[in-house]
Amino acid sequence: MKRAVILITLVLTAFLAIATASSRNERNSGSIFSAPIAIYGDSRTDSAAHLSVIEAIAKTNPKIVFSTGDLVADGNIESQWDAFFQIISNLPKGCRYYPAIGNHEAGSKYYFDRFELPNNERWYSVHYRNLHFIILDSNEDLSPGSKQYDWLEGELKNSKGDFKIAIDHHPPFSSGPHREDEKGLRKSIVPLFERYNVNALFSG
Repeated sequence: MKRAVILITLVLTAFLAIATASSRNERNSGSIFSAPIAIYGDSRTDSAAHLSVIEAIAKTNPKIVFSTGDLVADGNIESQWDAFFQIISNLPKGCRYYPAIGNHEAGSKYYFDRFELPNNERWYSVHYRNLHFIILDSNEDLSPGSKQYDWLEGELKNSKGDFKIAIDHHPPFSSGPHREDEKGLRKSIVPLFERYNVNALFSG
């Protein structure tokens, strides 16, 4: 897990460097790496690897960290949440942590008790500089006409961000062991992303 997460973090850093370079504030500051953002996920089964990843991310002094979900192995076991929050406490002070809900914590009361997130805490958006992040709950209905789909379309239609980045747990496409589009996202949200020019989707 560690290698994959560090790789995706490096790729994301490069992507965001290009994205933020187009903003006036970044050009004036003289540095496009002044506020890196990290995305990683599936930290549920190896606390030592998770800690190593968080320590590597912390060295970049990020302002925001996102997770693609599966934060813990069993969302109904409180001690696993204790261990999870102990690990992410190693992030720099003031760094905001925004997760997408994975299937291992879907429906967990501890998730909603411990996180304070925008909107309904299941799906929400985060704006940072010229970036618009949209976090989805792929455990819930995302078919056209559903509450989450309508919210997503509204976010995309009204987005003022130069770059739109979506984050969820279940991938519509994958080369990994979960190759099937089990949530039907290729037919639901992928056409929406294409219509509104979403720049990237991070899942896992």
